[in-house]
Amino acid sequence: MKKRITFLTAIVLCVAMMISFASCSAMTGEEEESTEFVAATVPVTDDVPVSEAEIIAFYNDILTKLQKADMFDETNKPGINLNESFSVDNIKLLALDNNGEATESDALATLNKSAKAIKDRMLGGIKTDSAVIAFGDMATPVSTLFYPYDGTTQLTAEDVIKADCNVDGSKMNIAITLAGDVNTVNNVFGTRDKAAVLSAINEQSKAYANVKDYAVEYIADEENNTYSTINLTVEVANNGDGTYSCTGRIMSLEIKVICDVAADMTCAGSFAQYGDVQVQFRFTDRKYYEFDWIGNATWEPMATEEVSE
Repeated sequence: MKKRITFLTAIVLCVAMMISFASCSAMTGEEEESTEFVAATVPVTDDVPVSEAEIIAFYNDILTKLQKADMFDETNKPGINLNESFSVDNIKLLALDNNGEATESDALATLNKSAKAIKDRMLGGIKTDSAVIAFGDMATPVSTLFYPYDGTTQLTAEDVIKADCNVDGSKMNIAITLAGDVNTVNNVFGTRDKAAVLSAINEQSKAYANVKDYAVEYIADEENNTYSTINLTVEVANNGDGTYSCTGRIMSLEIKVICDVAADMTCAGSFAQYGDVQVQFRFTDRKYYEFDWIGNATWEPMATEEVSE
């Protein structure tokens, strides 16, 4: 039983990690010429992005400026703390017939009964990861934690089910619900080279199986609340004259992407008896970014009132 669990755990984990979304290694193509970051100044009393179109434009603008900036100096380049977590649910193995159709199989029943144990093993000690760019670190591009901006990864109206914005004290909160469509994820986060992904998966899983192909379906299910979402918080400053302005300083960014994955593979080694199979699972990838614009080494939320120019 332990050997079977290890086999399926390895396959699911390899596929899940390789299709995780905000990895800098996923973007291909040349980066465009960078431009200087200019903080967006938005009088929040009058010009808070309200309509869907305004919110989309604001999001694209502020993320573009952050990722293309190469003219920060040590006193104003933000530090970034990334915490990533993922979950895997609904793990299932199906046999592949001669036509490549996935079907139930008695031979895989034992593995399928192990789904809960497989999930627990996968998430034990490896379900979170973190990365840090220190405040003022001039050697590390911001894009190492994001998809590098290449002029095409832009949010569009077709990508959005709904978008809301509100101002709460020193924060502007933007919440975006994404459509369940492959083009949406490609538009927002960029695309992956499938051949490169399969090569990486198979290097990790060669003792167990050869993964021939995989398909990803993004989920937008209102009943089960399985929408992919973006939540952006931006600093708002009191101008001292009864008006407030958006400083353009991102305080936090949360990206949550939910998809169903189906990977076709041929079992190898001591598992060759299972032949051609398809492993299916639901994958939730959550990335939470905190931004430090004032060198706060503890990564506490920024206290706007204490900032002095």
